[in-house]
Amino acid sequence: DSIEHELTIVSPQEMKAILLELQFLPVTKVEKERIEVKQDGLTVAVDKVKSLGSFLEIEALGEQSKRVGLEQRILENAKTMGLTAQDIESKKYDQLLLFNNSQTSSKAL
Repeated sequence: DSIEHELTIVSPQEMKAILLELQFLPVTKVEKERIEVKQDGLTVAVDKVKSLGSFLEIEALGEQSKRVGLEQRILENAKTMGLTAQDIESKKYDQLLLFNNSQTSSKAL
């Protein structure tokens, strides 16, 4: 559901300095363990995310012009694993963590 750009970072310290210079600031930290399998152009990953639980992610890489076909392929594969539309979580891990933290903070008030 989103466009991602990936690159190799040789120096994490230098990348952090660049992001800070561009005025990007850390918002939340996502800690996860991942097991992934790649087959037939799909990546299937099981993530165990600290403070959130476990998630199954199915990803297909391709051109934006082929997005509808890629999404359909992902949904078909999810269905073969017994998943339904109600099982889909559209928020990213950082969004879920921020939401959980805001819920916890508001309960403490």
